[in-house]
Amino acid sequence: MKKTYTLKDKQLTFSLAQKDIPAGEEVSAVFVKGSFTQWKEDPHYYFTKENNSSWTLTLPLTDFSVPGNSGFPEYKFVLKTPDGLKEMECDTDKSRSLYGNDVLVLNEDQEWYMETVNDLFGKIRPLCKWNLESKDDLDKLANVRLVTGTEALYRGYHPYKKSRPNLDTENVRIKRVNDFLEEHKVASIITLCGDEKPDPSLGEEISPYVAEIQKKGNQLFIDTSYEAVYFSSDGEEYARVLKEIIAFIKTHPAPFYIHCRLGSDRTGTMCAALALLCGAPWEEVSWDYERTSNAGIMEYRNERLLDYSISRAMGSEVGIGRNLPERFSQALINRGIVTKEDIECLKEKLEAYF
Repeated sequence: MKKTYTLKDKQLTFSLAQKDIPAGEEVSAVFVKGSFTQWKEDPHYYFTKENNSSWTLTLPLTDFSVPGNSGFPEYKFVLKTPDGLKEMECDTDKSRSLYGNDVLVLNEDQEWYMETVNDLFGKIRPLCKWNLESKDDLDKLANVRLVTGTEALYRGYHPYKKSRPNLDTENVRIKRVNDFLEEHKVASIITLCGDEKPDPSLGEEISPYVAEIQKKGNQLFIDTSYEAVYFSSDGEEYARVLKEIIAFIKTHPAPFYIHCRLGSDRTGTMCAALALLCGAPWEEVSWDYERTSNAGIMEYRNERLLDYSISRAMGSEVGIGRNLPERFSQALINRGIVTKEDIECLKEKLEAYF
């Protein structure tokens, strides 16, 4: 199936040939959804049928500018049929796809980059490929580490939910998270994927150490979404989540451990915000964010997606001007999310070192 796009005069045109639609498929409409639509159907992105031979969509390039996990806009073509909506298969070209999504790349350098990403992170890393005698390898496997800019905030994978139960790494991954919590004497836990209960059929269970934290009332459960922390960081949900996290940190004992399911998206964006409030420079924050890609679970995260989230949150681009931590802090103060006193308390509780 051939899906093409061309760029001319800053206008992007998507094309789908009628002959490349599966034979016998009755199609009444075609649209594209992607990171630029928050992966939802949007009438703005519906195609026009041209002479029964192709479907096309032409819009300003800026309408497709929101990055996905790859750091570039990601998308899928969707067919509207009598049997419902059907997503077209992803391009098999490694220079134009990532983990089942098509990627919008506009030059050879970007194509080379995407092929490199697929080669480096496009495979599951089974247990036999990890050195289980190495704490460094175990920490990468469990995606656990200290949050940059702090001495009392750690981040990582879920302590008891097996997000990839089909992988042979999950038992070791969960065990390493719990060993890590004890080693670092974590006293409070911030959970960003709601209060999900263990599933005994998957062998999930809460460790005695985490159970004691819960018993003392030192675990915060917040339910938020990928879309809210990335695409709507200028909205109310992002503000509410950050407010709740900061209020919890101010009133509960350190050290803290923050996580979602994988410890990548919700965790990554909230850790970035907390690190910036503690004074960490963008170079360290963005570098730490990308380290999730080393967990061996076919999950890649590019700093451009974090850049998009932070830029929306503060209403100006990360790359414009200096003193990003100060600009970010002032933007959150202006939005009523934090106060100067909150920031000082946060730095003290997390033992910020910048």
